[in-house]
Amino acid sequence: YPHCAHDSPSLLANMTIHLEVASYRNGEKKAYGRAMRALENLENSEQLKYEKDVWVSGGYMKIAEAIYRDEKKSAKEYLKKAQEIIEANPELILRKGQLKSLLKKLS
Repeated sequence: YPHCAHDSPSLLANMTIHLEVASYRNGEKKAYGRAMRALENLENSEQLKYEKDVWVSGGYMKIAEAIYRDEKKSAKEYLKKAQEIIEANPELILRKGQLKSLLKKLS
């Protein structure tokens, strides 16, 4: 990750989201709350706009995909938040394609 120290709060929050989503998928339902707290930490972190938009939109997408069967309403809200971030930043071309694929997969 360019422009980011390996022990930065942003990077650690991003890694925590990945870890907690994996835990959730392995049946640990409380991991959902921990993933959301990590995402909140990421949203409140100070970093370059591009990296922050990439990580936050990705966090919303990752969590939404994981909880979709159990928490469809929340998952749809998170996908909407990801879409808002992506549409507000024209640099997020790859993320836009990933969101389109995820929406297709979940429909």
